[in-house]
Amino acid sequence: MPIPDALLPNAPLIGPDSPLGLDSLDVVEIVVAVQKEYGVHIDAQETGRRVLESFRTLADFIRKQSKAER
Repeated sequence: MPIPDALLPNAPLIGPDSPLGLDSLDVVEIVVAVQKEYGVHIDAQETGRRVLESFRTLADFIRKQSKAER
């Protein structure tokens, strides 16, 4: 699937409305990559769903976790 020209900050990352068409395996890969790259931990499934709602929620989570660890 091609990447859309414009990915809006509030665009959903997962689910049927996602412009990326990600599946559950893709989500696992994203979580692992984010945890490795940014040193944050996305734990419970519920937290993961909330964090991965959109690009904005993911970025906000990374920022908050990074500040909390300083």
